[in-house]
Amino acid sequence: RPELARYASESPQKMAHITSGLLYGMLAKPELAKYFMQHLSSITKDNFQHAVSLLKPLTLQKAPKLLIGAAVQVVWVTEQLIKAQVPGAEAVLLGLFRMLLAGDISKKACQVSQKLFLMLSNNKAWL
Repeated sequence: RPELARYASESPQKMAHITSGLLYGMLAKPELAKYFMQHLSSITKDNFQHAVSLLKPLTLQKAPKLLIGAAVQVVWVTEQLIKAQVPGAEAVLLGLFRMLLAGDISKKACQVSQKLFLMLSNNKAWL
């Protein structure tokens, strides 16, 4: 962990690479997502703004192509950003809402809808 922080502090580019890698890990490996988020929280110097800048286009433009597991993980990451009161988390949330098309009853849409509902229910104060 100290090595990661030291490496990340060497340059903004290295910090961006580490942020991207940890975010990828959160989306691809749900069982390790909390671990990756802890590391990202401990090294972030931009209040998660690079992570938000990666998630916005993912939810606004690439969401239909996401697999179910990755889409559900984006909801989880968004909830973590909301809990940390990260500026810009609402833009990621709006992208998630756009992902849900009216009348779409696919397994992916239902799971994402359920996770969004639970996330918003758990964070009423943020609303």
